[in-house]
Amino acid sequence: MADQDSILIVDDDDEIRDSLALALDEKGYEIETARNGREALEKAQGGCFSLAFVDIRLPDCQGVELVCPLKEANPDMDVVMVTGHATVETAVRALNDGASGYIIKPLNLEEVLTVVGQVCERQSLVEEKRRVEEALAASEERFRLACSLATDVVYERDAITGEATVYGDI
Repeated sequence: MADQDSILIVDDDDEIRDSLALALDEKGYEIETARNGREALEKAQGGCFSLAFVDIRLPDCQGVELVCPLKEANPDMDVVMVTGHATVETAVRALNDGASGYIIKPLNLEEVLTVVGQVCERQSLVEEKRRVEEALAASEERFRLACSLATDVVYERDAITGEATVYGDI
């Protein structure tokens, strides 16, 4: 996840929301909470979250309806649905709408921490890939510039296809 791992917990049940927030706070995560969909969207638009745990049933909307707007506000955010009313249909809908996981209440802290760990790992790999791609693009640009300024011809042959590329004037 990001330098300061940030998690948004969206649940109208005070006990579940607060106990999950306390447990994750004790593990060093920055926690924000919301009681309903409106509050969740306001917080998502005002901050940068790596992960959101969203209850499937909220007072003002279905949690599944929040997946797309939350991801629009924070494109790299993972959204995990949380419910005590598990059905195959809601799980499939949530995953089809972009949720990255589904946890059933009552919450098992080990399961929650496993999900958080998986999200951390995935987001770390995504960030590393982004850095490597940027470094490669910069290296390619330096190579192109060096070739365009060279007074000699630079000849490159692809080891697999055997195709040749010539840089400079012959």
